[in-house]
Amino acid sequence: MIKVRSQRWLLAVLMASIMLVVLLGAYVSPAAASEVFRIKVQTFQTPTNNWNNLTCVDFLRRCEERSGGRLKFLPLLDVGSVSGAGQILDAVSTGVLDAGYTASVYYGGKVPTSRIEYGLPYSWKNLYEAHQVMYKRGLIDVVRKDWARHNVRYVGYVGSTQLTWFTKKKPILSAEDFKGLKVRVTGASQYAPRKLGAAVVKVSYPELYTSLQQGVIDGCLTIQDALTTLNFDEVVKYVMHPPVLLDALCFIMNMDTWNKLPADLQAIIEDEIVRFSYANYVQSEYEEFRSIEKASQLGVEVAQMDPDLVKELQTISINEGWKWAASGSPLAADAVKIVKDYMRELGRIK
Repeated sequence: MIKVRSQRWLLAVLMASIMLVVLLGAYVSPAAASEVFRIKVQTFQTPTNNWNNLTCVDFLRRCEERSGGRLKFLPLLDVGSVSGAGQILDAVSTGVLDAGYTASVYYGGKVPTSRIEYGLPYSWKNLYEAHQVMYKRGLIDVVRKDWARHNVRYVGYVGSTQLTWFTKKKPILSAEDFKGLKVRVTGASQYAPRKLGAAVVKVSYPELYTSLQQGVIDGCLTIQDALTTLNFDEVVKYVMHPPVLLDALCFIMNMDTWNKLPADLQAIIEDEIVRFSYANYVQSEYEEFRSIEKASQLGVEVAQMDPDLVKELQTISINEGWKWAASGSPLAADAVKIVKDYMRELGRIK
């Protein structure tokens, strides 16, 4: 009888010990649960109160609220507070900034997959398709590997605005209209206009308005809402549809800062970045519509490209522009393949 009771007692002690180990494994000390992570974030855009920055502020605020105050992102620092618009990658990589809201188009030389993630000409047409490629087809995994080489966590894709052609003297309706034009266009999108006879001129984005005004260039491929948000309606006469690509912004973090965050806070940020992407995209569409509407009232004409020209631009862009993007690195080649496979599924390419 004593032996049986002894065995029961030992069994009870053993079970209690196991439960204690399990509970301790799941236990988070009050100090850890209440630790506050202050993260310095800078935007790449100006002015501070433009709609892109305001949607980012909303994203950061939601992260703070959902974390119960354990995350502190705000205030969002103005561009130039710590680094210039094109230097955010370096600032985040070295830890001078903990995080950055930026456009990956700046970093195609250092992060070759940016040429694809930013948006290949004539690839995805809307945010649903972009998110399918990014989150359902594995593009984000390839992109994250590329950024990680610079000690940077690519947190997520942020849907933005359509890029379309603006011209000053004449509309681009057929392939012949590209001949002799001086245009500003970057990345994979430059191959088609160059092959059709346009001269591609290097102009930094801050100088784009002045370059159009002074006749340094005759046209450019840029964000559609720039017509009114950046006053391009004052220096261009024509806007061409359909758009060439849907560009993207992104949110990045210093890898060391990211790795210090508990898993639940990382999950909050990655969850909210998807919501941020949709909110920014919807706002972009509204701003584009408003820009076209206002610009039309100010004398800017919206012209439709000939379908044969659109098809030719698409063919050249895929055969030469996408090929150039894939040549950046093995990871870039993997990224282009993911996009191509999805476009084939949609029946847009063979």
